[in-house]
Amino acid sequence: IGFVPAMVMAILRRSVSEKVAFELIATGEDISADQAQECRLVNRVFEAVDFESEVEKFAGRFQKSSRSAIALSKRLFYQTDALAFEDALAAGVDANATARLTGDCKKGVARFLEK
Repeated sequence: IGFVPAMVMAILRRSVSEKVAFELIATGEDISADQAQECRLVNRVFEAVDFESEVEKFAGRFQKSSRSAIALSKRLFYQTDALAFEDALAAGVDANATARLTGDCKKGVARFLEK
């Protein structure tokens, strides 16, 4: 239809191989959930019969994690993609220092030291 998948291009290029990304972009073909997992577009595929319970169980794993740590990790993950190795290490040092100032980190360290 002459449509360019411009908004998903950056995400797709980082999610799958260049060959797979171009094939998906150029053909516009639908792929199955299993095909999406094979090309690493998705991490997991749940059977339809167990879908709701499996999604709840999977999402529950994230609820146990620190929101600030997840947010800082996500930011660092994408930030370091475009950095040289040394710069990525420096960004990691900065993120670590920032994380140590959060309430979640302070509580986590206190709980660890109580053990």
